[in-house]
Amino acid sequence: METVIMQNDRQTICLLYASSVVAASLSIAVASMQYAEVDQQTITAKWGRPLFSSSLYATCCLLLVIMAGYFEFHRMETFEAVYRGTGPVPFSVKFSVKGEKVNLYLRLGLAMFGLMSIGHVAVKCVEEAEITDAVFNLYLKSILEMAFYVLQTLFILRYHRLVILQYNEVMGAFLVHLLTTNLCIWADISVGKIDKTLWYGNQKKTNDYMYNHTYGNGNESHYHYLKLINGSEMNNLTLLDNRTHLYNLVDISFYLLPTVSEYCLLAAALLYEIVMRIGQPTFIEIERPHDSKKDHTVLQDCRGWSTSSGAWFGIITVLIIIALTTLTVSAPNHIDLKQNLWKCIVVLAEEAVLSLFGILFVLMAFYQTRRLKFSIATRQSRVDEFLLYTAFFFAANYTITTIILAADLEAKGSGISNTNWETTSLINHRGKENGSEKHLLIGRCLVNAFEFIQMVLQTYFVQDSFYRCSDRIEQQIIKPGRQSIVALLGINLALWIQKSFQASTFI
Repeated sequence: METVIMQNDRQTICLLYASSVVAASLSIAVASMQYAEVDQQTITAKWGRPLFSSSLYATCCLLLVIMAGYFEFHRMETFEAVYRGTGPVPFSVKFSVKGEKVNLYLRLGLAMFGLMSIGHVAVKCVEEAEITDAVFNLYLKSILEMAFYVLQTLFILRYHRLVILQYNEVMGAFLVHLLTTNLCIWADISVGKIDKTLWYGNQKKTNDYMYNHTYGNGNESHYHYLKLINGSEMNNLTLLDNRTHLYNLVDISFYLLPTVSEYCLLAAALLYEIVMRIGQPTFIEIERPHDSKKDHTVLQDCRGWSTSSGAWFGIITVLIIIALTTLTVSAPNHIDLKQNLWKCIVVLAEEAVLSLFGILFVLMAFYQTRRLKFSIATRQSRVDEFLLYTAFFFAANYTITTIILAADLEAKGSGISNTNWETTSLINHRGKENGSEKHLLIGRCLVNAFEFIQMVLQTYFVQDSFYRCSDRIEQQIIKPGRQSIVALLGINLALWIQKSFQASTFI
């Protein structure tokens, strides 16, 4: 009974600590938003936010070094050493490195997003060094943040199957602090994404207002219709070049922001799994030796099965999306919508094709895996299922909200196109723009509908796969549905690249 009470107390304290620190981080991030203050930073933005983040990074780096040093120093006092030994054990078992296996794709994603997060910090440091007065705070925060990403990534990749069996309270507190820091970074990055988006929008609106009221004629209400440029209108050409340049002044770090949030969520999920295994020796998996002769016979029987077709499809899909993303992002943005229309069409076509292929491969995978035996989910599967439903909740909210907003904007555009304008040239110009925008918004609604269908089917398929297994060696080697699942992996990676670096910029 005492053990249950102590465990409940520890869980309550950890939840209160994590909630308080994340709330503080979110409040500081909101108080530091600068989208409306271009000329002067607040005290919170200049000192509070970087020092708070630096303290989190510094403590996490120290804890990671302490834990890694402890585990490496006692690497001969593990559960595996006792299992392999034959005589009496002269030490107490400290931990095990053979806990339940962690998904390989989670670890690969952590490593990839970790490298991109380090790149984000480096690029952001270079960008902000030219405009900030608190250079020391910027350099301190950037160095500690990069060190945190490096140390945490190496620690998780090295000890992702860790089962702690001694000093449970202390190690648990260390890991909870690491998990809380990742949630704080995620909250800070989410607010930063909103802040940057509002700031860019505010800058464009301010520039448009100055342009229209400074160079617009008296008969033109809040709009300046550009004509052919001749010698007497060279000043207008210079201003047009400045406006076109402003439409392309999006920081590189702005595109890399999603990688940091993805990294923090993956790291938090993997750390949570380590925390759940603390003091639980039942999570330890003893690897039994395999019968090499039997495995060789089974491999010969399974020869001829194609297992790489899905991988090739995924690789080719990702490469095509990377090429199209590079093409559309590197091409300059223009003020006239018609000159940017091809980019919007490319983005919508990419999403539509990827969603349709995703639906097709999900149905194929369903057909291939539904014949497998339905079993009870493991503890690891329950954690993965919780993460799956959480991701689906936020993704579904985003997709449905986008559909509603696009439909609302399309209705407003139809109303605007029927109003009376003061100038005939203005009517024709705005009418053409409204017609193009209307078709794009209708296309956006249809594409998001396909995405939502693919999202629902894919989530249902992944959840069902947690309960499918087979005791036949042939099926364990062939892995029914693997080709379709690998193809879906490539499609989802391509969609992430497209939405993070391309779609948010044009439509």
